[in-house]
Amino acid sequence: MRSRIAEAFAKQCLGPGDDILVQASGLEKDSISGLPVRLMKSDFDLYVDQTPPPTLFDVYDSGVKFDYVITLSSGGLPVTQCDSYVNALYRPEDGLVRRSWDIKPFKGLPEDEETRIEITLQIIQLIKDKVQDLITEIRGSHSGVSSDLH
Repeated sequence: MRSRIAEAFAKQCLGPGDDILVQASGLEKDSISGLPVRLMKSDFDLYVDQTPPPTLFDVYDSGVKFDYVITLSSGGLPVTQCDSYVNALYRPEDGLVRRSWDIKPFKGLPEDEETRIEITLQIIQLIKDKVQDLITEIRGSHSGVSSDLH
């Protein structure tokens, strides 16, 4: 779900002159719904594609080559799994720029509705800030050059 939110913000940041392909993916196809989707619409006026994103392997098998790969994780085993898969599929010698963003998942939040909303908004805002910083970086380092963001 976090990758779909990052994808939505990246697409929002891009203008007509930006030649950047943005593609969300994950280790597994999981459902996207609930509070984060509602808050993206109500607080950010942004639609999040709710279809499960393709897996990292589906994207790799499609043959699309990316200049940037961003992993959204929150420490522990998923980071290790994701990093090892990305390292196996995409190599730095191919010019790949890797970023790993430590972003808490939406699962396991407190049951108190007010607290869940507050934490969810904080997570969404962090994703938005990181995406905006990355788009600014890409524009600065690739002016006039096509980039692909995964």
